[in-house]
Amino acid sequence: MNTHHRRNRRLRAGLGLTFIALLALAAFARAPALSQEAAPEPAKVPKDGVVEYSDPRLPAGLPLRRWGMFIVSARGPTSTYGPLKDPKTGDAYRYRLVVRISPDEDTAFTVRFTVHFNQATDDHLARLVGRAMVHFYWIGRDYLKFGLDPNSNQRYDIWLTHDGEPGAEHILNRASRIRSDIYLYAVDEARAPAEWLRELAHEYSHDILPPLGPFTEPEKWADGYYGERLLMKWLIDNGFTKLWDQEIDGQAYIENQIAPLRSRFLNAGPSGPDSPKTDANGMEHYIGYLLAMEQMHELPVFRTLLYKISRSSPRPQGISLTYKGVLQGLKPKAYTVDASAFIPARSKSTLGANGLVFTEAAYWLHLTGGRWQLTLPGVLPAGVEVTYGPVKFERMMGSVGGNTVFEANISGVRTPIQWRQLVITAPEGMAIPLTKLRFAQPAAL
Repeated sequence: MNTHHRRNRRLRAGLGLTFIALLALAAFARAPALSQEAAPEPAKVPKDGVVEYSDPRLPAGLPLRRWGMFIVSARGPTSTYGPLKDPKTGDAYRYRLVVRISPDEDTAFTVRFTVHFNQATDDHLARLVGRAMVHFYWIGRDYLKFGLDPNSNQRYDIWLTHDGEPGAEHILNRASRIRSDIYLYAVDEARAPAEWLRELAHEYSHDILPPLGPFTEPEKWADGYYGERLLMKWLIDNGFTKLWDQEIDGQAYIENQIAPLRSRFLNAGPSGPDSPKTDANGMEHYIGYLLAMEQMHELPVFRTLLYKISRSSPRPQGISLTYKGVLQGLKPKAYTVDASAFIPARSKSTLGANGLVFTEAAYWLHLTGGRWQLTLPGVLPAGVEVTYGPVKFERMMGSVGGNTVFEANISGVRTPIQWRQLVITAPEGMAIPLTKLRFAQPAAL
């Protein structure tokens, strides 16, 4: 068995603990005065529902992803609804919550998860877990588009145990290629809603995302740590913040779990001092790398990057070579960079609800050789300058479709195919809005 242990594990710098502490303080501040009244009963979890997205980066017109769940006793069929005993301890479980999914209203349901529990009082927690897992399932399926066939027989057994320390564990069942086990320990000990979701996302990510490593700490592979952040971010991007008894603070999660690692990577650069390391700092660097790529690119490019990683060596030092291959394989050779993915320490920019406003904005880019055109939205004032390392992009005459176009030949630069900083500078005394940067080779236009 391939085992990944979780016992209050955190990346260094205390980001996870800081986030949980902030949630606890916020909850305390909002708590009513103590009284003799009993705490309200938690709202019942619906027995079925749909997953409907709102993230504009996903393709329009995706069908409603359906899910449903029901309880079966220990006497129900084992092969269909999961085993009766914990394969690790041999302990029998009394209850099974069967969770089914369907990709649309015309397709029959398929059993995907079974949540096992022994105490009737754990019924509500089991249903919360089931509802969370169908959202992680469909998000993983629709954002990544590789593996996870909704009509396959892949199954997950989730075991709610009262033993051990608070945390979770993933065990790949090598005796069956279509089964994995996820354990939640000490389930009677309270966690913040975001912590429950994070634990589930982490363990599930071990199964659906490509491994990255090995590292010496905090664990061998980084897929759980970067996967929990991706899945949680995509939950938040779609407004799925009410999957537990209390709504999670999505903005606090982004600010505490994602933005710091992303900014650290962008400030240090792809070849920063932590890039060759295999300790926790090295893992943080490469998690930040992937988070920055997710922020920078449109979904198909990022999805292809993860897919290519899954088909190549898991060594994190090979990501740049894999990324180069993704860009070279684009047909046509054109892609868009989100303006929000700027280098914080190098830029003089403000990011608001309507996009970026800058006097200077810097980005890490990996342009392959040849002639490239950069299109910036709107007709920009004269005096805007764009450089890519030693290369200056020249502004083309007039505008194209109401946009401003710059052009440069990268091939004349010594060792041109590498990471460089692209810097856009506004005329002195001016601040310019920017939402995206469109790069294309003329033959792709």
